[in-house]
Amino acid sequence: MKIKSTVTFILLFVIMSCKQEVKPSLVKKKEKQDNQIAKPKIEKVKDSLVITYFPQKKDTFKLDTLLLQDKVRVILSESYIPKSYVINSFEVEKGLRYEHRYRDSKIDVKVFKEGDKLVDTTFIKSSFLNENNKEIINVGNLQGYNIEAVNNETLDFFGSICKPDTDWCYDFYHIYDLKERKFITKEYIDPEGG
Repeated sequence: MKIKSTVTFILLFVIMSCKQEVKPSLVKKKEKQDNQIAKPKIEKVKDSLVITYFPQKKDTFKLDTLLLQDKVRVILSESYIPKSYVINSFEVEKGLRYEHRYRDSKIDVKVFKEGDKLVDTTFIKSSFLNENNKEIINVGNLQGYNIEAVNNETLDFFGSICKPDTDWCYDFYHIYDLKERKFITKEYIDPEGG
């Protein structure tokens, strides 16, 4: 009887001690996985400067639209300008500066009507520079340019130049006159005053 109770006690002790060792290792693995997800990808660390690029990848967006009623084809292609950024720099810890570099983009616009090429040009943010928007052009990115409306006389595009991570934007209509074959830029004024 003593032998049975001793063996039972030893087995019980071994089982309990194994469970205690397994639990912490599972917790450590989970903590490691959580830490890997939470860490931002840092592109460059130099002395006391941390540089991060936005967006991380240099993708190209292409929109190819055929408008059957007017026999108009519009191709918009957005890509990034090499080594051209809007930089937000700030210090979180004493002696450690962070730079967020937002890639500047360009929009290639091609317009065809009944097979004839009407437009083949590239726009960058400074293409929309005027007296009212000089400040936003310096600190903002061209963040959107899309087809807004089409009629017999014009192709209406809508674009935005915004300071990254803010709601400060210069929104505009970019109208292509099919008869005159030229672009006109008009600032968008929010009817609600926002």
